[in-house]
Amino acid sequence: MDIVLSERELLDLVNAGYVVLRNRVDEELVRAAKRAINISLGQGIDPTALSRLRVTSFCPELRTDPALMDLLERSGLWRLGESLLGTGQTMAGSQGNAQINLRFPVERGTLLPIEPHLDGMASRTNKVPAGTLQSFSALIGVMLSDMPEPECGNFAAWPGSHLLNARALKRDGPRSLLDRMPDVALGTPLQITGRA
Repeated sequence: MDIVLSERELLDLVNAGYVVLRNRVDEELVRAAKRAINISLGQGIDPTALSRLRVTSFCPELRTDPALMDLLERSGLWRLGESLLGTGQTMAGSQGNAQINLRFPVERGTLLPIEPHLDGMASRTNKVPAGTLQSFSALIGVMLSDMPEPECGNFAAWPGSHLLNARALKRDGPRSLLDRMPDVALGTPLQITGRA
């Protein structure tokens, strides 16, 4: 199946830096991915690894598993990425292919702040080596759980932040990212809602 962006979706991508595509991944693919993840989680999680897993990937043994990769390949999302970035220009990230982000509830009434980050920058909890920057162009996310409202573990985006960060990088140079996030006011994050 090929996925093509409408003119409105292309404009959203250019202006906001992201686009939400609804009903583009077959339910069979979602069910297979969830089953593989649940089998993995059923083996248990090492509590000492939780902080690392939160910023890299839960179920790391599934990062190249067909059940997860089919979400991109059989759905047509990988070809969509290539159509936007150029044939042969899309490749797996340095930390693997699929990334499984799980969000767990916090104590009732407690809201954790949503902190922005740029992929490819080193932090104390990810695998990017200190003093280096890694290339990163785009992320394709597939919801495997319904998130009908904010505060459900949603993916957060800062509309237009790609343009603000680009200006800061022109001003400060890319090496500034070795020390800190760009000094820009990103505004309020938007939590993406939707159905699996």
